[in-house]
Amino acid sequence: MPKNPQQTDRPPVFTVKEGSSSPQSEAPMLPRRRPSNLPAPTHLETGLPTDFDPAVYIGLYEDLQRETKSLNEEQKITFAKWHYLHHGKEEKRRYHAVSALPTDFDPAVYIGLYEDLQRETKSLNEEQKITFAKWHYLHHGKEEKRPYH
Repeated sequence: MPKNPQQTDRPPVFTVKEGSSSPQSEAPMLPRRRPSNLPAPTHLETGLPTDFDPAVYIGLYEDLQRETKSLNEEQKITFAKWHYLHHGKEEKRRYHAVSALPTDFDPAVYIGLYEDLQRETKSLNEEQKITFAKWHYLHHGKEEKRPYH
């Protein structure tokens, strides 16, 4: 099937110019970024699993964390959706942590149990703390046999 000439294998990039409240596309910021003729972000919704969690998806993979380090939250969400649809799905990457977490896992309790996690999450908002707690448990806590409740 021939590719639409308007399609690209690069994700969209949005920025908000100083003094403006609306996002505008700009030239590529990262090596795998899409040029300015990108589709609206809502176009990226097609084909995503209903339980797709962009923050968790990025949190589960160090390569995605590196690629999104300089992006704002809206850009990270757009990138996560694009990456999953163009790479992650084919690579069979997990896109949510819930299935791998114990059913009684409570992120707030888990962080509250450990001073190192409290220090690590001190400057994060609640959503970021939840994502961090899930990521930490899956990548470190489970292996370290840390109690989570």
